Amino acid sequence: MLNLGAGAVPFFDRGAIERQEVSNSDVDLATIAVSGPTSGVQDGVVTVNWTVQNIGVGPAIGSWHDAVYLSVDPVWTPDDQLLGEKLHNGDVGPGLTYSDSASVTLPGALPGDYFFIVRSDGRNEVFEALAKLNNPRASADRITLDLPALFLGTPLNGQLTATGSSKFYKIAAPAGADLVVNVTGPAGATNELYLKFADIPSRQVFDERGIRANQPAQALSVSSTRAGNYFVMVFGANLPSPETFTLTARLTGFSISSVTPTRGSNTGQVTIAIAGAQFDGNSQPRLIDSACGMLQPTRVYFTDSGLISATFDLTGRPTGLANVQVVNTGNVTTSFVAAVSLDATLLPPSMGLNYSVRDVFGLEIQKAIAAINTSVSGRLFLKDAVHPIGNVPVTLATANQSVAFTTATLTDGTFLLRQVPAGTYQLTFEGFATGTPVSTTVGSSDVNAGKNYCDSRRVDFRRGVSESVRDSSGEYGCAGRFRHR
Repeated sequence: MLNLGAGAVPFFDRGAIERQEVSNSDVDLATIAVSGPTSGVQDGVVTVNWTVQNIGVGPAIGSWHDAVYLSVDPVWTPDDQLLGEKLHNGDVGPGLTYSDSASVTLPGALPGDYFFIVRSDGRNEVFEALAKLNNPRASADRITLDLPALFLGTPLNGQLTATGSSKFYKIAAPAGADLVVNVTGPAGATNELYLKFADIPSRQVFDERGIRANQPAQALSVSSTRAGNYFVMVFGANLPSPETFTLTARLTGFSISSVTPTRGSNTGQVTIAIAGAQFDGNSQPRLIDSACGMLQPTRVYFTDSGLISATFDLTGRPTGLANVQVVNTGNVTTSFVAAVSLDATLLPPSMGLNYSVRDVFGLEIQKAIAAINTSVSGRLFLKDAVHPIGNVPVTLATANQSVAFTTATLTDGTFLLRQVPAGTYQLTFEGFATGTPVSTTVGSSDVNAGKNYCDSRRVDFRRGVSESVRDSSGEYGCAGRFRHR
């Protein structure tokens, strides 16, 4: 309609012409009663009951879904946690009621009091016009929820059913302590670990986290804890199948718990992984050799508060046992005594690999072998004169152990050769034993500038088969790598 203006002389104010139309409905579904248990724990299965009445003047016809929520207050909002739905079939006439129930699984939630809320016609499948405010109703009684306790020093087992699932636990911590939390799981699983004080953590909101890539085992630590409950979440980031994990919490200080590897060559570089507690981005590892000489790392890799790695150039360093130290801000130092043995030699492998590099993108094995047999532990590396390009993480743990390349090394046994600069590359066996050479070059080859296409070779070490990998167009694929199958 027109907006009539006013003034000394009446006039029309020709503003916007608006039309508003409201549709009405004779149906009005109202949830009139909700009940459920008054206590529960994570993963507990409980039954929620409710009654709905059609207080309209017309019948509700057909079928619709009633939704069950968990809420911190008795007012439904879209951020309340949906626990489940129940399909109702059948017409409901004016003034009539129906009662229903659903079994729902309680989630991991911050311990406290909550309400069950049932929202009739939760998907809006019945046209009720504006009569929707009475569809949700909260339970008359609250339910008190709790989480399983993770006691200090006592391992706890839990289950994750599928990728994306999570479990929550609470840890009672004293004030001023140093807390370490670890989770371990089966090989092939990828877990993540999150911690937050006085609240439930998520992958986005947390105080500390452990997210080592593609690993089932994670760790995190907190220094100078506050008195109260810390809450931890174990998240299954990638689970090929349901897993059972083990979660532990303990009090400790700034410390080193283990060092890997425990042997290194004084003819080159070695990268040491240092596990412990209270590491941060400013932590500085160092080595103290057998002559009390201090060696600083050429590079430091901070993973999380429980893992830090460092590369040291051991060339010319005296043989013998070396201490590993980590220095935090304020020159606070922790040490792991006799952590690494610096050796001069190792036994070479009894079998060698002959290979050549075709171009900057692909690697072709000329002669394959079934296994490498050495008298000491060691690893394989592909490297140039300066950098390691990649490594086959096959550790020969005992003397005279023969290790075959199998499908287990399909992913980890990959050398990434894309955009490798021209130069001479070596396939090197690196092992650790007193009195024998530390590294042996099994083969070497020059890499030329190469061509502007990708040539990817897939190599079977067991049969010596090399086959080209092409895409659907018939051109060479751009994987730029070779793998041990």
